[in-house]
Amino acid sequence: MRIIIWTILFSISLFSFAQQYKLKGTVINESNMPVEATVCMLRLVNDSTAIQTVVTDQQGEFLFTGLANGDYIIHLQHMAYEKDTQAVTLSDADMELPPFVLVSLSNELNEIVVSRERPVVKSPDGNLIFDIPQLVKDKVVSNAL
Repeated sequence: MRIIIWTILFSISLFSFAQQYKLKGTVINESNMPVEATVCMLRLVNDSTAIQTVVTDQQGEFLFTGLANGDYIIHLQHMAYEKDTQAVTLSDADMELPPFVLVSLSNELNEIVVSRERPVVKSPDGNLIFDIPQLVKDKVVSNAL
């Protein structure tokens, strides 16, 4: 009887390990250079449950492991590039995706304003000197007690 139980348990463990697959991909920019530190999130299609989150390495590569057959969505996010999303279906094999090409974000400034104010307190020679006009500027001041 024990032999039958051990055989069933061993078969179940082999069956569960046999259905784990890998999903591999690469993230590049418009110049075909790898994009490091891209956050890659893998979610289920049917209910958007987060399965795994990984970050690309120096070569722009990512790897999801221990996946079952099914439909997934990969979300890619990097602070210097536009977000990207792609649907993927795993079926009975490891999968390597074609490279994801991220588009650079355009960050143009219309203008730059540089402003400076005088310090309110100065300390020459160890003495504190308060700039009273600066302290009371744009404030209601009353000497009434």
